[in-house]
Amino acid sequence: MSAQGTHAAAGVTVAGRFPKAFPGANLWLKVVAGLVILAVWQVGVAAFAPRFVAKPLGIAAAFPAVITDPAFLSAVASTLGVVLQGLFIAMAGGVILDSSQVNNILIKDG
Repeated sequence: MSAQGTHAAAGVTVAGRFPKAFPGANLWLKVVAGLVILAVWQVGVAAFAPRFVAKPLGIAAAFPAVITDPAFLSAVASTLGVVLQGLFIAMAGGVILDSSQVNNILIKDG
């Protein structure tokens, strides 16, 4: 790496120009861009799409009722439970594979 640039993960500017991941930079621009995208989506769906395609205003209107529905909350809990089960299985499998001789054979022959 050159003397001018530094590693981006260190949070220092690269060649003195761009901060790491632009935290907080041009927040108003990001908000305006998001609102423009939502407006184009709303107008585009209203003008060209079939009635069953979701509009941003329809989603916003339905959100409070859906998020408090017991059936939705039950489905969220069920989904998170299954995801955690998969995570624990993957972690156990990774530990077993790492501690086995298979790992050493793959490294030697790979």
